[in-house]
Amino acid sequence: MSESDDDLKLNSDSFPLERYEPLQLLGRGGLGEVYLARDLKLARNVAVKCLMAVDEETVVVFHREAKIASKLHHPNVVGTLDFGTTDGGRPYIAFEYFKGISLEQLIAEQGGHIDEALVRKIFVTVARALSYIHEHKVFHRDLKPSNIMVNLDDPQTMQLRVIDFGVSAIKEDIQNRSLIQGKTIVGTPVYMSPDPVRGDEFDARSEVYSLGCIMFECLVGEPPFDAPSTAEVLDLHITATPPLLEDIFSDVEVSPELAYIIYKCLAKDKSERYQTMLDLADALEKPYSLKKEEERLVEPGNETKQPPGKSRFGIVIVSGAIVLTLLVLGAVVSIMSNPSASTDVLKTADAVKELTEDRRTKSKPVDAELVVVKDDNATGAYISGTAGVARLKTFARSKQRKKMVTLKNLTFDVPLLKDLAVVQPRTVQCFDLDMSDKSVFEQMHLITSLRELDFHACSNIEPRDLAALSDVPRLSSLLLVGCLIDDEHLKALKGNRRLEKLVLDGNRNLSMNGLLNLARKPEEPPIAVWLNEGDLTKLSAGEIQELRRKHRIVLTTRLPEYQGEGGDGMIHTDALELIE
Repeated sequence: MSESDDDLKLNSDSFPLERYEPLQLLGRGGLGEVYLARDLKLARNVAVKCLMAVDEETVVVFHREAKIASKLHHPNVVGTLDFGTTDGGRPYIAFEYFKGISLEQLIAEQGGHIDEALVRKIFVTVARALSYIHEHKVFHRDLKPSNIMVNLDDPQTMQLRVIDFGVSAIKEDIQNRSLIQGKTIVGTPVYMSPDPVRGDEFDARSEVYSLGCIMFECLVGEPPFDAPSTAEVLDLHITATPPLLEDIFSDVEVSPELAYIIYKCLAKDKSERYQTMLDLADALEKPYSLKKEEERLVEPGNETKQPPGKSRFGIVIVSGAIVLTLLVLGAVVSIMSNPSASTDVLKTADAVKELTEDRRTKSKPVDAELVVVKDDNATGAYISGTAGVARLKTFARSKQRKKMVTLKNLTFDVPLLKDLAVVQPRTVQCFDLDMSDKSVFEQMHLITSLRELDFHACSNIEPRDLAALSDVPRLSSLLLVGCLIDDEHLKALKGNRRLEKLVLDGNRNLSMNGLLNLARKPEEPPIAVWLNEGDLTKLSAGEIQELRRKHRIVLTTRLPEYQGEGGDGMIHTDALELIE
């Protein structure tokens, strides 16, 4: 950006002319103007930011923080060379002049998608620079694409600077202020963490969140949350699940590893994010297995994509239908292969007899019906046996997305999981699987799109396996039907606050002590739990209400007295509302 000579005829009230000769206006914003200038004392070009005029008290604080910033020296943080006030009382800072473009400009030039390898390289550098700053008890407080400068003239020796350090005191007073619920919030709303809005202390993890927002935008051209008003944006940061990258940019190619890193940065609870910038840098530097390798020989399928809102609504309907069917049935579906059909209505009376010894089920088996995807189509895949595993690998190679994947009668190992991570289903149904490869659970977080995980008759699931699921960024619904679940398994789910629905039908070895591991705090959303066997089905309606009121557990059971002629059991409306 350039200006005429008349525009650069500045006076000493607005610019420190005693030492700097203004050459060019580089930018103007709410905080002030930035000029390319000649340092008359050191005979070199610098960038001078002239800030808005503020009161004397704020100037004192600004000088203190600018002095701290001037003592910080890092190759990827723009250096603070000088600071002071003009004759008119305007604070100014002189920085080293860095010739490059902002990340905001780079995103625009790249059409809204920066290549993953470059994103990793950029943010490893940014994270390490911020780590150095945090070690000196300094925070940026306004991280955004326009405050990260890059020079890619030589891609092998990429140069980068994080800019706008040393002006947080001024930011507190005049820049990007928002008054939300009586709190003054500083920063750019679309990149702000929910921490200060909730009254939590601002720390390194707050800036980890901001980098998650910026990485998201680098890949798809938009930040994860945006809305017409500041209040709406901040509410989304606090309450909303980040959208899937491919829902924003349908052709984006991002490894599951990087997607997981971004969603971990965007965790609402700061204890679930990377705890330091070094942790984030280390994660970004790790070699990842799902690369853009030569084996991609098949062109992606031409599956029809729905708008994001519709696709999510469809998933909720399908998930709700499955859960409601289980509520009525109290049974497990046993899938029979039929490759010629796209769907199959399955009779499960025999499966019910096999998987439960409940006397009511034995005396009155239920003819259950459930529509299950039985053949591969645009939105679903049925994977059974060697041939099914080979098809899943083909889907992964061609980058085909599937909203639902059904797995039956096979070994769930890491190679299969990594193919699933590329397919990125919202729902995975597992029937009679060999789950002996425990590293599968440790890497389940790579399926960043996963919202519902259903296990049916998978009896070798251990408590530590369920504990690992707390790292799956979107998982809100978990079905463990006929999986020999006991109190130790529920204890392993204790810290998983993302779970909204837990179906435990076909598991009789559960007690009140185990159930209370799922208790939530009053300010946390409740968890809906379904079960149909064991002592917990004998609780009175009053005891169930007490669970809901005191522990935020919405328990739905099928009690014996509701199993009479024409009765399918007791279903609490509270739980149904949670599904809807």
